[in-house]
This record gives sequence, structure tokens and C-alpha cells, in this order.
Amino acid sequence: MSEEVNAEKLAEKALRARLHLIRQIDPGDDIGANHATARNVLHEELGQFGTPSMSYALDDRTRDILLVHARQDAAWAALNAKTAVGHDLELKRLLKLAILLLSACTAFLAGLHGRAQALDLWGINSSLGLSTDSSFAPAPMLQS
Repeated sequence: MSEEVNAEKLAEKALRARLHLIRQIDPGDDIGANHATARNVLHEELGQFGTPSMSYALDDRTRDILLVHARQDAAWAALNAKTAVGHDLELKRLLKLAILLLSACTAFLAGLHGRAQALDLWGINSSLGLSTDSSFAPAPMLQS
């Protein structure tokens, strides 16, 4: 087995082990898994697992341009992530509000239904010509 293939297999094994550990600690930690994957790529390219996977023969100007673009890409990615997290938090807040409103409406309707049943037990609804039937049919109009 060549040294390059062995280094690649070591990198994959290290990444699998780190991702397994992250998932054991917090199965939903996608950010941690993404960070571990990115660091693994960096370490693989720098040769931490053996021979560097890539050899770059760049002049200083090209290297500097690539560094500036990499920093720009990193800043853009970080800001996009921050924006996505902000949207996620806003959606969670709105969902909690919707659930709260739905719960309040359900409780209100259950209270109305309970009151209608209580009135029916006392014979008040039938004397008024009202029905507690749960079919939601409109109650008959009172004749004057």
C-alpha cells in the first residue's frame, strides 16, 4: 500500500472516530461534525496523517491571492451560518407562539364545550332549544 493511500485511510479513520464521538455526545451536533470534517481536511492536506495529500507549487502572489479569497470565503460562510442560526431561532420562536395560541384556543373551546354540557345537565340548554351535539350543527333559532 502506498504511503499516500495509507495517509488517506488514516485520515478517514480519524474522521470516523471523531464523528462517532461527537454523535455519542450530541447526536444533533451538525456544527461540531462540520467543524471536525473541515479540520480533518486541513490536517490531511498539511500531512498530519502521513505525506501531504496535495503539493502546491505556488508563487507568492498567487498564494497571497488564494489566502485573501480563502479569508473572504470563510467570512462569508461564517456570516451565512450566523444568518441561518438567526432565522432558525426566529422560526422556533414563531412555532412556540403558534403552539401556545393553538393550546389556548383548544382550552377555550374545551371550556365552552364543558359549559354547554353543564348547562345541558341542568336542563338549561334544552329549555332554550340549544343542543350540545358535537356535530357542530347550528342551534335552532328561538321563536318569539
